[in-house]
Amino acid sequence: MAMVNFAVPTPLEKKIDKAMKDQGIVSKAEFFRFAAFHFLEHLYEDRSTDDEYERVMNDLASKIRAYARTHRLPSLEEQFSDLR
Repeated sequence: MAMVNFAVPTPLEKKIDKAMKDQGIVSKAEFFRFAAFHFLEHLYEDRSTDDEYERVMNDLASKIRAYARTHRLPSLEEQFSDLR
């Protein structure tokens, strides 16, 4: 396992210590492992959500184009005729 050393400013260290106490985390190493894992999980979770959204939207657009090629779409007047 790689070892990483870095300095943390005192105001941030106080926030980290409070979060560790509140969450029952017993060491700074555990805290930073969790923070790195959470960051990476969030980073790739958003990307996979975007990819899934794009796939669904592309699939929907394809279905709409296929439907429009074989069906007559009503005019706007027909679509909104019941609003008068």
